[in-house]
Amino acid sequence: MDELFSTGLQLDVRLDFITFLYRTWPLDQMNSTDPRFITAEEDICQHMINNSDWEVDYLYYEILEVLTIPDSFFIDFLVQLTHPEVRKPDETALFLEIINKHLEGDGYKMQEVGRISGYPVYGAVNVRCGPSGSIKNLIFAADGYKPRIVITDSLENNIEIVDNGEHCLVYEENIPQTTGLKWKDLVNWWARIERFDGYPEAEEGLFQRLRKTLASPPEQLLFDTYFNFFKRADGDFPALIPQVYLHYNPYARGELQGELRITRQRMDFLILLLMQY
Repeated sequence: MDELFSTGLQLDVRLDFITFLYRTWPLDQMNSTDPRFITAEEDICQHMINNSDWEVDYLYYEILEVLTIPDSFFIDFLVQLTHPEVRKPDETALFLEIINKHLEGDGYKMQEVGRISGYPVYGAVNVRCGPSGSIKNLIFAADGYKPRIVITDSLENNIEIVDNGEHCLVYEENIPQTTGLKWKDLVNWWARIERFDGYPEAEEGLFQRLRKTLASPPEQLLFDTYFNFFKRADGDFPALIPQVYLHYNPYARGELQGELRITRQRMDFLILLLMQY
């Protein structure tokens, strides 16, 4: 934080100050330190905008307690600092250099995890373990014949389903490495492609569509138990994705003449968790 302040650059370049802070802190739910006001938002407006009698480091260290907030909050703050809606591209490289210099000791790195209108969005990724980069293909929940897949561009790892695509689902939206794939993300995607008007109807429809693909009573028991235990009304919990295709071999067993190159082509369940921890 000291080094970021030393650059002399504003942390909220493209947004007004309060809007920028709200991207990390729920200011309207935080108490004011000034008895004249109720919320931290009113407090900050008075001392940072109206009077300007607080230094920026005092705000972050003493009021927002940036040094002691949970890691997830601090990571989100760093993500906002480098977000294209906040930071000018010519300043992003400097901020990334400073941030990564201090994160690398803990095995993390801010790297591109998605794009908005062609501009990179950065997230904190654990570089010591697990996959790096973004997930490009998520093919799952086949309720009939398995999909036939071809690679249309091996350099870009682009694939295309050329047969039986109607039996499976393909999630093509960005999966943030800072949050993983939440159930609400999957439901909202399903609502768009199936044209559901309300979230509850879309959620029930997706649940039944996924459950139909389960191949055995134990799989059904696991699926039902997971949702009974973890389900939240707002959908803010990791999505349990059934029958996910991981590998593909275009050759039939007869063509392989008994040779087994890939022991399995799909996994029973997949959860894409928060990836930076």
